[in-house]
Amino acid sequence: MVSVIIPVYNVEAYVERCLHSVVAQKQIALEVIVVDDCGTDSSMNIPDFVIASP
Repeated sequence: MVSVIIPVYNVEAYVERCLHSVVAQKQIALEVIVVDDCGTDSSMNIPDFVIASP
């Protein structure tokens, strides 16, 4: 298993693409850890959206 740690700090424009890229890696078992670095934008809403989408 590979653990991927994604720090999220004011990356609203980029975090969705990043998460989709990581999730698309099918050849290995993944654990994705999204760390809220207390940014001032809505970045932390996006991981919830990505998780909920099929």
